[in-house]
Amino acid sequence: MTARGFWRLLPSLVVFAALLAAWQAAGPLFGVREYLLPGPLAVARALANFSVPWHRHLWVTTLEILGIAVAWSPLAARALMPFLVFVSSGRRSAARCCWTRRCS
Repeated sequence: MTARGFWRLLPSLVVFAALLAAWQAAGPLFGVREYLLPGPLAVARALANFSVPWHRHLWVTTLEILGIAVAWSPLAARALMPFLVFVSSGRRSAARCCWTRRCS
């Protein structure tokens, strides 16, 4: 990175650092409990020690974003609907197999 590129990015980096600091300070400053507003350090610790099943949460969030895209865009609906039907039918088939004890 050149010096010119660094100086161009510096305001964005300062704002980002200030927002992270404000987020970290908001909980204790306003008396908000950590389970309601965890600070960025708590989030980083949870991410680092794998105490949260992030892959499951990431998958659900991805499907929700795809659902919003399908709802708002006819083009996205035509492109993504076959994938979403496939994903949805797989879960229903697995559930039916578990409940009826027979897979078809």
